[in-house]
Amino acid sequence: ISFIINLIIYMFSAIHILGCTWIYIGKIVPCSWLKQNGERPECGSGFYVDESDNDHVYVTAVYWVITTLTTVGYGDFKGYTPNEFLFQMIVEFLGIGVFSYLMGSINNLVGSECSLQDVIDERIEEIEAWLRKLEKSRSKNFSKQLYDAIKDYTEKSYYYDYNQIQNNEFFIQLKPRI
Repeated sequence: ISFIINLIIYMFSAIHILGCTWIYIGKIVPCSWLKQNGERPECGSGFYVDESDNDHVYVTAVYWVITTLTTVGYGDFKGYTPNEFLFQMIVEFLGIGVFSYLMGSINNLVGSECSLQDVIDERIEEIEAWLRKLEKSRSKNFSKQLYDAIKDYTEKSYYYDYNQIQNNEFFIQLKPRI
């Protein structure tokens, strides 16, 4: 839950920063998306945005950021100058990256289930690596029987622990990796 809350906070912060940047570009660049009101023929005829109404400008900018980040891009508000085109392309690529990150995060949340055997195999690999390091530090190698006995003991101890607590009501709610 905290991951999702943090993600939402980061998303709204990013949308706010991008929206404010879009407003800034619109205010400093001549014939920008803010100046497309049809009254100036040299600027074209885009959708009218009342520059004096800060709330309307901000909501329009946030709307543009969300439609651009999500790659919907209705086209009702868009860039008209090279600076705006460049910023718009950056936001579009950010949207693709954010979407990929979100899908990966959702996949990790949903697909993080693993079996007990996966956890045991991972632990045995860690023990094997530890045994190899231990052998390198000694002048004498472990016998194959001792090596196999340690691995067997580790596996049996995990199964024993698992069997002791698997019927606990709280254990059922945990993922095996925990």
